[in-house]
Amino acid sequence: GAMFVSPTAVNAWMEARPAHAPWPSNVWAAAPGPGTARALVDHGVNHVLAPADDAPQFDSEALWNAIKHRPWQGKRVLIVHGGGGRERLATLWREAGATVDTVQAYARSPAPVGGERLYGAVEEIRQTALRFRRDEDPGAARRLDALLRRLSRGK
Repeated sequence: GAMFVSPTAVNAWMEARPAHAPWPSNVWAAAPGPGTARALVDHGVNHVLAPADDAPQFDSEALWNAIKHRPWQGKRVLIVHGGGGRERLATLWREAGATVDTVQAYARSPAPVGGERLYGAVEEIRQTALRFRRDEDPGAARRLDALLRRLSRGK
């Protein structure tokens, strides 16, 4: 089976597969929370392992608590991720006897920001900084304003 760390991992994996290759009905997929579980179902996965809907948290630990009772000895597990993280879950599966592989389905990176959009964001921060507690430390507000002005000019 495969464990997907997020809805983004599900979407990236499913969009990369050939259109004529549906998810095998006899293969389970695991999700750390309801968003990922929903994405799996939306992509045609029928057997989803996930924490209960009323779990106190939704993360790898919650998933492991929901599935650790299963017989993992000799099973193969693929962890589909976006780079880094989830080592603890891989370790737990290995300790339970599973063979674990990982694959990076996407890369996490900041969204590109265009010049006008960046200028607008910087200007908004600058205006906010000017209003921020001038009475307690007027020097800090001036320094922050000067820094943001330099950033908005690309210097």
